[in-house]
Amino acid sequence: MGFSKWVGCLRLLLGVLVAPAVVPVFLWFSLDPVLRWFRPQASNMAIGMFFFWVVGAAAVAAYAAGVGLGYPYVRRLRDGGRLDFTTFMKGALWPALGLAAGAGAIPVLALEFALAAAMAVVTGSAALLASVCLYLIGCAGHRRMAIDLRD
Repeated sequence: MGFSKWVGCLRLLLGVLVAPAVVPVFLWFSLDPVLRWFRPQASNMAIGMFFFWVVGAAAVAAYAAGVGLGYPYVRRLRDGGRLDFTTFMKGALWPALGLAAGAGAIPVLALEFALAAAMAVVTGSAALLASVCLYLIGCAGHRRMAIDLRD
């Protein structure tokens, strides 16, 4: 395996390990103002526990999606020679929508539709931002992305 292939593998591995960390960090900073707006309606302890559960569950879901879906998807696109930004983001849209629907489900059950919509938008945006980071770290700018790593 040549040096270029090792660099490509290392970049992809680094992207799969680092990019999902964008989701909990993004949620940490963007959900706090949303939840402060709803704080008068619930206790501080309940809001705090909800906040930590959402951030923790989003981190687990992001890493599971990155390792379970993102890595095989990138390898398949790269091996087929079809790895470009638009194709990559079309595939990343479905896990982002799934994460947004999952994050908005609990507030909908509590009949908090404004909170559900805000959480869906924030978590969907976080997942798409993580996908962009995965593409930029692991894929963008590599001259030989259509190489077969089994050579």
